[in-house]
Amino acid sequence: MDIYTNKLSVVLQITLALRALQYVALYRSLGPLLVTIVEMFADILSFVGFYVFILLGFANGFFVIFSAANANAAAAGGIAAASLSYASIVEVCIYIYVCVVYIYVYTYAYTSIQQILSRLRQQILRDFLSRKF
Repeated sequence: MDIYTNKLSVVLQITLALRALQYVALYRSLGPLLVTIVEMFADILSFVGFYVFILLGFANGFFVIFSAANANAAAAGGIAAASLSYASIVEVCIYIYVCVVYIYVYTYAYTSIQQILSRLRQQILRDFLSRKF
């Protein structure tokens, strides 16, 4: 078989399996489990998005640290000017990245806290209204 046929068959099998999950949701015992798994994957994807920002920040930081050490070592060879110009471009990119990460983390934390507070307010209001005086 051709390599493209194998890749196409893999993609088709995965899509058919995901399509079959819609029919599994019809069963009374498996429907709530499927909903739970889908919500869990949504939480995992939001965590992975947050993790990628942190991982890229550390990767850029280590790159700058090690490239600065290489620039100092290459200064004796006369390559320092090119390394410094490249290092300044990298520093600007890192500053932009840090600003974007701070904005992302702030908005993520703010929306999470707002969701928690709205749920608490709804629960408190529901408990208060259900009391009998």
